[in-house]
Amino acid sequence: MFCTPACCPFGGGCGNGLEESRVVAIQQCQITGACSIIAVDAIEKGVAVGEYLGEPRLVDVSRHKRERNSGYAFVMRTAPLSGGKLRVCVDRERLGSAMRFVNHACEPSAHFQELANGNRHAVVVVTCWAVQAGEELTVSYGDDL
Repeated sequence: MFCTPACCPFGGGCGNGLEESRVVAIQQCQITGACSIIAVDAIEKGVAVGEYLGEPRLVDVSRHKRERNSGYAFVMRTAPLSGGKLRVCVDRERLGSAMRFVNHACEPSAHFQELANGNRHAVVVVTCWAVQAGEELTVSYGDDL
């Protein structure tokens, strides 16, 4: 559970609210030009470092019935009220939060965690283990890339 401005006396700004962490920053690689998320300070295991935001769209639950993932989309496990035939996809290709720059790794330092509060669902990036300052945060986008 997490707080939102609609249900929190502090406008979602309490300890249960979601906000971008100040312990990470976007860094651009000098060689490739690609962006990544780097730990500014040491981060403990289990810390939510930011909400994974993007353009929401509905996709078929079957991989075979939807377009191939361009590498920018996260398909949520939570099913909307569609009889289980659709899933919400968070597509970060054109817009999103800083977490849109978290790169894929087969042995990631963070994972996606789905959260719900009533009708609002969110995806946050949570560290799998302690991450040192200067280390890149990575997640697994799965094999649906």
